Amino acid sequence: MPFILSNKIRYLGLLLVLSLLMVLIINTPLIAQSKPSSIQPNWTLIWSDEFNGTSVDTTKWNIIDRIGDINNELHYNTPDAVSVSDGYLVIKSDKVDLGGRAYISGKINTRGKFDFTYGRVEICSQQAATQGLLSAEWLLHYQDTGDSASQYWPPEFDVVEVLGKDSSTAYQSVHYGICYHCRWPSKASSTTKINGSNFTSKFHIFALEWEPTEIRWYIDGRLTKAWTTPITTDDPPIIDEPMQIILGTAVGGNWPGSPDTTTVFPAYHYVDYVRVYQRTARSR
Repeated sequence: MPFILSNKIRYLGLLLVLSLLMVLIINTPLIAQSKPSSIQPNWTLIWSDEFNGTSVDTTKWNIIDRIGDINNELHYNTPDAVSVSDGYLVIKSDKVDLGGRAYISGKINTRGKFDFTYGRVEICSQQAATQGLLSAEWLLHYQDTGDSASQYWPPEFDVVEVLGKDSSTAYQSVHYGICYHCRWPSKASSTTKINGSNFTSKFHIFALEWEPTEIRWYIDGRLTKAWTTPITTDDPPIIDEPMQIILGTAVGGNWPGSPDTTTVFPAYHYVDYVRVYQRTARSR
């Protein structure tokens, strides 16, 4: 009898250890693997955040503290949902009541602290995985407040967007219009849908190159989209005003839909680094 009891205890102990390991695996990012650089010698690094500290660097980023009010989102953006750990920016989405909303999530931007005109922005990240979430990394006009009251939209360049319910698809877009800063009545978009990889279980490098005559998008060094205006005589030229960087995760909204019984909280959006380059001046 003691022998049988001892075996049962060992068995239950093993099950407990395996259960804890599964929780850790699900909620821990796959370590970003070294990838060959796609940067050519004629690009110079002008700004970056490697997230190697113990908290978000507020000399570089604003941490948003307000409701998500774009496209009928359901969450409250709270600084408590944004952290830096083990070399990653971590944006947590969870089912928590705050500010009249049933969910929390996080967003940061560089408005008033860093903006740039033309260049390459490169982001190494792993997106959040579950129904009702939208992970996004994008550029807006440097004066845009990023809420429904802003008068500076378009332009918008989406470096990447991933729906949590569809981990094998990434979206890369530009939003423009027959004029800039004219808001919704004149909006227009060009979006490319990229299939075939898992964007929520491992890190990928997403990049956008913005130049006076063309915008190009990349995933892991592979060109995925190129856009040139004017496409018609009514289209404006590519914007030549400074842009800010925004990183965040939306809960609910017109596109991702609402969380449901399949949604798993908390969910995490990880960013390994953000780097911005500009063309190196050619020597005469």
